[in-house]
Amino acid sequence: MSLSADIVPPGVVTGDNLVKLLTHAKDNGYAIPAINCTRSVKKSQLIMQRSRTLCVNSVRRGKKGDVSSYIGEGIQRIMSGHPFRSTDSENIIQTRIRLYAFRELASCPTLSHASNDFLAIVYSKFPTDMACLILCSSSCNAVMEAASKNNSPVMIQVSNGGGVFFTGKSIKDKNAAAAGAVAMALHVRAIAPYYGVPVVLHSDHCAKKLLPWFDSMLDADEAYFAQYGEPLFSSHMLDLSEEPDDENIAICVKYFQRLAKMKVWLEMEIGITGGEEDGVNNEDVDPEKLYTTPEQVYAVYDALSKVGDMFSIAAAFGNVHGVYKPGNVSLQPERLGKHQEFTKEKIGSENDKPIFLVMHGGSGSTDEEIATAVKMGVVKMNIDTDTQWAYWDGLREFEASKRDYLQGQIGNPDGPDKPNKKFYDPRVWIRKAEESLCKRCTVSMEKLGSVGTYETQIPESGSAPIYPFSPISNNPMDMAKTAANSAKSALGKFMKK
Repeated sequence: MSLSADIVPPGVVTGDNLVKLLTHAKDNGYAIPAINCTRSVKKSQLIMQRSRTLCVNSVRRGKKGDVSSYIGEGIQRIMSGHPFRSTDSENIIQTRIRLYAFRELASCPTLSHASNDFLAIVYSKFPTDMACLILCSSSCNAVMEAASKNNSPVMIQVSNGGGVFFTGKSIKDKNAAAAGAVAMALHVRAIAPYYGVPVVLHSDHCAKKLLPWFDSMLDADEAYFAQYGEPLFSSHMLDLSEEPDDENIAICVKYFQRLAKMKVWLEMEIGITGGEEDGVNNEDVDPEKLYTTPEQVYAVYDALSKVGDMFSIAAAFGNVHGVYKPGNVSLQPERLGKHQEFTKEKIGSENDKPIFLVMHGGSGSTDEEIATAVKMGVVKMNIDTDTQWAYWDGLREFEASKRDYLQGQIGNPDGPDKPNKKFYDPRVWIRKAEESLCKRCTVSMEKLGSVGTYETQIPESGSAPIYPFSPISNNPMDMAKTAANSAKSALGKFMKK
């Protein structure tokens, strides 16, 4: 049974509509893919950064011309000298690609020969954070495109590092992560209605050391709530799994009390996910700690349910972040069923799956393991590593197929005077990356069973508001008008009956 727009409207969903959506997923045996849109483009982002460096150096040498050609030159140099592999870590890539700060343009004493007009073009086309902004919004749009095409809800999430990335890597302000997260959320809110599906805005892993970031996002939620009657984000995650259980749960309760006032969903983690994620390294952890016990899960449920019911638990069952071949990770999703049974018995529930569960570290999982986890009550699965590769792979394939057209602004196999702008224009190859990401998201939606669970409602052309932010009014006259109009509408519907 699929959801309709009458039950859960398209666009960013929060509060009661989010509860309806996740309950529908749990009751109907599917999970919603959660894509880290500010992380799925890191390899491509590094290429863009290196390309900007080439642009800076070209300006220093006094070269003038189309800035896009320097971007293409940067890609060519990287492709020829530093080919990437899916197993390369970000640190390896960053070591290979030593970057200059693009802001050096503003203070470089050797730029006296470069015209102010040219510098203005460079800044307008590629300021320090532009590549990030283009790529991040690009991946957000590609994910929503996949959801729309597959009649599926989707979650778009931002990590702390992703928030910094969205703001711009050159910005060293302590609030950069929160500012970037808010910027991403506002972008998605403005664009989501055009895709006609429910979109959940979520912030990912927040360890104890990152709580100031969490606090700032909640400040934004509260400010947004005061203006618009709903929070900016749909949900947030606290990952205090490195802390003792008692402290983990106590901090979660404290924040959940604040979130519940705005009907913001809380995701928490208990038990450890292996591998490395956003600066938290659990690669050498005791294997036994990769499996959460039913008693641990119930302790979380018991504490949080006294505050509200809008929460989910990421319980470890052998999950590992990163890239692994199927079979190399010892997942035991059947353990999730034990958690449900234990809590059901404890609270005397008639519901076989009283807990909303979440799956992390899904790369390398077999289709059977994923299906079992969903069957046990997993309503959300994080997808990051695979989508990172997919976005990069689209760009890689385009460069390989059009290499002869990307060697300069003029001249290609069709003739020495033929222009190449339609090949090196960033909008062309970024779109190829989007298409590749869209295809990979489709695979995840199929595996999680979310395809066809929502009736996509694309708005009639020109009907969606260009500025979808309508503050609630505190003016007594405006409030009276709103109440009168609501009463009039209700009376009209009653009379028709």
